[in-house]
Amino acid sequence: MQDFKEELLFSQIREQYPEASFEPINKGWSVDVKYCMTASDGTRYLIRFTPEEKSGKRENMFQMQEKAAALGIPMCKPVKFGRCEQGVYSIQTWIDGEDAEQVVPHLPEAEQYTYGLEAGRILQKIHSIPAPEDLPDWEPRFNRKMDRKIKMYQECPIHFEGAEDIIAYIEENRHLLAGRSQSYQHGDYHIGNMMIEKGKLVIIDFDRYDFGDPWEEFNRIVWCAQAAPRFASGMVDGYFNGNVPMEFWKLLALYISSNMLSSVPWAIPFGDKEIQTMLNQAKDVLGWYDNMRNPIPTWYYGNRAYIIEKISLDEYEKCSNIWNMAKSPLTETFRQQIAAGNRIVYIYKINSDFIAECDLVLDKQDPDYTIPGRRIYISRMIVKKNCRNQGIGSRLLEFMLQKAKEMGYHEISIGVDKVNERALHLYRKYGFNEVLFEGEDEAGEYYKLLKRYPQKGEQGQL
Repeated sequence: MQDFKEELLFSQIREQYPEASFEPINKGWSVDVKYCMTASDGTRYLIRFTPEEKSGKRENMFQMQEKAAALGIPMCKPVKFGRCEQGVYSIQTWIDGEDAEQVVPHLPEAEQYTYGLEAGRILQKIHSIPAPEDLPDWEPRFNRKMDRKIKMYQECPIHFEGAEDIIAYIEENRHLLAGRSQSYQHGDYHIGNMMIEKGKLVIIDFDRYDFGDPWEEFNRIVWCAQAAPRFASGMVDGYFNGNVPMEFWKLLALYISSNMLSSVPWAIPFGDKEIQTMLNQAKDVLGWYDNMRNPIPTWYYGNRAYIIEKISLDEYEKCSNIWNMAKSPLTETFRQQIAAGNRIVYIYKINSDFIAECDLVLDKQDPDYTIPGRRIYISRMIVKKNCRNQGIGSRLLEFMLQKAKEMGYHEISIGVDKVNERALHLYRKYGFNEVLFEGEDEAGEYYKLLKRYPQKGEQGQL
């Protein structure tokens, strides 16, 4: 479309949007000509024009985007598909955000991981769309693709050190392709095709969609791992709900190996800069996999969550990113309790980031709260705002129940804001079913004090 005439491209669109203005977008690798269209009411849209010779799959692409949007996936939503004199066009909603590739690497590691979890869960939804039933089996289909890529590399004038290890890994692991299911694929799923809009992740650029093994979709994760390893780790954990099978890692190494072989031949037409980018990426990949000897890449942090037990007052005060969420100031009583060992504070971390805190109080004078040797009081459970709704509250509660049990307490009480239905539901799920009383705290907020008796089979049951 190098010689296109704008008036021909816009003629049909102007029938629906007569006062619209168009601003060209000069980004991306697609052959499409792209514009930001602003309608007379100020609403913006993305317009993509595809030349006739490349338009074969565009209508199907639009239909698949409609299926994805129907699942509630945060994405550039399809609005209209049509034909013009020079090809086809599609109108999509405009994403008013920032490129995730530019934003995410500069966030705290915990937030990078959280966005990665979101990306993994979105991908899981995308893969719920089935592939056509008449597709050829995946094993022979992908084996042919790998054969082509090996040949491309062998015939390429530019080689890289370690390619023989990649080829050997492919030959030794072809059997992993047997029996793999197939689904709809975004086709280019990585951080470069994501945006952050109002704090939420949004997926763009579905124009390379395909059908195949859903796990193959992770072959672009190398771009994520290079930009933000915590994001890449979260993406895997989010997709598998934290339970990543070893078979996935072995297959992912196979799919990435296949991609690496064709990356340099692909880059040659684009010049030395892209060639060097791909050579650097091959070096990174071989380093991650120890020259293909370890199927789990070194960038994978996983959800390496852990709890620091019995934190000191000095350590606690350093956790300002958690402390700032507290409803009341760090009182002198609070300090004295920690110093005396009567308030035991626990800090929850993911990698090096403070995510949440909780504490047990042993010396409350009011017998409704604690009874020495019998009842212990869970005073605080605070989860960092952008890390909520990930099961961290449940993990903390389970941890504290176990600690109370180990200390020999038969009963546990916990206070909760009366209107916090989410917290009430969580506590009742874990056995806090008796209301001791409803009261008012120091800040004047009304709450319930709930009590939990030992559950069946627990040590110390009354």
